[in-house]
Amino acid sequence: MSTSSKRVAVEAAAVGIAAAGIAVLGSASDPWLGAGAAHPAWLGVLALSVYYGLRGLLISLPIVWSMTAVAAVCVGAGLDGALLRATGAIDIAALSASVVAAGIAMAHVRSQRQLTGELAGLRQQASFDTRLLEQLREHVLTLRARQNRVDHSISYWRDIAARLEGPSPKHAARAALELCLQRTGARAGIVRQLDGAALHNLAWRGRWSEQMPTPRDIFRDATMSYAIERDCAVFADEVEGAWERDADIAAPLRAPNGNIVGVLGLRGVSRSRLGAAELRDVMATASWLAEALVSSSRRPDTTSFSRASTANDQSG
Repeated sequence: MSTSSKRVAVEAAAVGIAAAGIAVLGSASDPWLGAGAAHPAWLGVLALSVYYGLRGLLISLPIVWSMTAVAAVCVGAGLDGALLRATGAIDIAALSASVVAAGIAMAHVRSQRQLTGELAGLRQQASFDTRLLEQLREHVLTLRARQNRVDHSISYWRDIAARLEGPSPKHAARAALELCLQRTGARAGIVRQLDGAALHNLAWRGRWSEQMPTPRDIFRDATMSYAIERDCAVFADEVEGAWERDADIAAPLRAPNGNIVGVLGLRGVSRSRLGAAELRDVMATASWLAEALVSSSRRPDTTSFSRASTANDQSG
């Protein structure tokens, strides 16, 4: 017997003793009170049925009437009155009322359990929404700080321009990636330089993929290959055979003379999040980088020149 059933049994025993005591006080010679009178035991059974439902009825009914039977035996009235009680109209009506009360109580219990379950679900959803709201708030603060830095920091733009137009191709590529990631919100980016028919990694930023956080120097990317073939910016959903490890968007690096010198790829950005303005900025950055790569390749090797000058001075 469970703890709750034990509690019902104890309360039923107490109610039965009280009902038997009232019956003895009302009729010391016959605690059954005859078949025509209402018995106080039914009041206890009805109360427990209302409070505990069907379990209260099934547990209290035998216990309460057992207490009445014990009282009747103790005063010498015997158990003959029990048969009269079992067939009396008042007792049948009281039993029916107890059954109805128990059914109503069970319906309320089921409704309460359902509401409790719904409340738990709503609390869980509210907790999830609260965590989601905190994450969104953090993203908004990050984006706001990024926007403020981009819009109001002259030194930021000066640094980007200086690196893009500087002598180092790698620094220029990193600056272009930083600019594209800031503009599009992409998770990662890579610049690959075309060397004959092969592509080699020049610079990357962010985690390229879970399987390949640091991209290999030689790997095939369907989106980037298609961008070079079409000589225009393409999305992964436009490329047949592109899969989750390929770039989401790729733009060719077209030099001023029309030659393609490399390709720029971004990951973690979807077509729906990238508007026409952002796409134009990516293409403009790719064009700027291509011009920077060509310009840097044409610059004289100042290190070699200085070494040659030093050697000539020493020989003289």
